[in-house]
Amino acid sequence: MRFGLVALMNNTNSKLISIIVPCFNSGKTIQRTIESLKNQTWNQKEIIIVNDGSNDQNTIEILNSISGVLIINQENLGLSAARNVGAFAAKGSFLFFIDSDDWIEDDTLELMFNYLK
Repeated sequence: MRFGLVALMNNTNSKLISIIVPCFNSGKTIQRTIESLKNQTWNQKEIIIVNDGSNDQNTIEILNSISGVLIINQENLGLSAARNVGAFAAKGSFLFFIDSDDWIEDDTLELMFNYLK
């Protein structure tokens, strides 16, 4: 698994965590990833999915059916570019990066935030 919490110094919402999920043809796993993020005990979060040019119909259908998240569509530019686009769109004081084939326990964000206090 690849994820981590990065603190930003100049955002005004001090407890908001922006979760950035790059996605490319991840129809088999993205739903579980999103569910694990929506089920977090930490409520001060925004979920940003960067669709990096997916052309798999299953992935596209899942992304189109999701509510309560920001989806940014771009041409396929690669994982780093997708993460950067998500970071630029983020409103939180913290960035949490997670891949579209990973998921986290329900209290992950809360534990990480409280550790940083």
